Formats: sequence, structure tokens, C-alpha cells
Amino acid sequence: MVYDPNNQRNIIKLLADRRTGNLRDEKHIIATMSQKLTCELLGVEDLNEKLCCYNTPYDHNRITKHILIMVGGKLVDLYGMIPQTKVSHYHSRYGSWDTQTESELDKNFDIIILWCINKDRSGIDRCYIIPKEEIITTMISIYKNPTDSHGNPKTPWYDQYRVTDEEFIKRADDIWKEITKQNKPNNNFR
Repeated sequence: MVYDPNNQRNIIKLLADRRTGNLRDEKHIIATMSQKLTCELLGVEDLNEKLCCYNTPYDHNRITKHILIMVGGKLVDLYGMIPQTKVSHYHSRYGSWDTQTESELDKNFDIIILWCINKDRSGIDRCYIIPKEEIITTMISIYKNPTDSHGNPKTPWYDQYRVTDEEFIKRADDIWKEITKQNKPNNNFR
């Protein structure tokens, strides 16, 4: 896909309240907080905020420092990559974290960082770093305890992209807690 600033979705984003920092919608508050988390943790700029425009093909600039973390049991260096942030809170009814990727696929990025926060949005439970070319669906559903139709444990395709670096997750959780102190979302979301 080629980024089109004039498509309906991008025009709506441009005119949305979050463009001016007027965050009334809880989904936007959580998304903005996760953007701040990505920026602070990886040392990247939020180009939406910097340019005062939520209508660009870039949400972040490139990661300019070597960040070595364990992803799916492999050591990965995030240096030079352009991240894209997604977030989902845990749905106990479904036992999963769910997020749409369709709205991001026409943007310019190398990896999606999916923050899985707990049900009350007080902390980071998991993180996934998925290369753009590996996104095979427009909806990612991360199940806390995935099983097949017979109740047997299974390994979904996204498990290979789960961040297994406990220190990275702990640092992310600490930053999230600081950010949530400054932005108190109510608990009526979903």
C-alpha cells in the first residue's frame, strides 16, 4: 500500500481531537500513552506530536541507539528500525489482547511494537515486536493461554515475536506506571 494523506481515515485522524491534545476518548488516551512509552523507552520522537499532525506516513523516527533485547528466544538489535506503536488491554471475557493493524499497514515503519497491558491498564503484561513484512492479518489476537479445538496447548505464529527480555519488560512497566500517573484514564473503557 502507498500512504495516501487524503483518504477518509487519514482526514478523520487529522481532524480528531487528539491532533490538538484534547483527549476525551479513552482509546485515544491509551494510544497516546503507549506512544509516549515507545518514545521514552526507545529514544525516538513522536513525529505526530512534533509536527502537530496525525496525518503523516511516519509516527516515529528511526531508533538511533543499539537496543539489544531477546525476542522469541533470539537476540535482536533494534538500531535503525522505525517503530510503529499498537496497544491493547486484556479482555478477560475472551482471554486475549486484540488489535487492528489495517490502519497502520500503509504507514512507513519496520516493526510494530504491540504493548499488551493488563485489564485495569495499570501495567505492561507482554510486548511483541513484529516485523512489518511478517504481519499476515489485519487483526492480531494474542491469547493468554492459546489452545486448539481439543484443549491442547498450541504455539501461534506471533509467539516467535514475543519479547522474552524480562529487564526490557520491567523497564517498560516502570515507564508505563509513570505515564499513567500523569494521564489518569477512567476504568469505563470497554
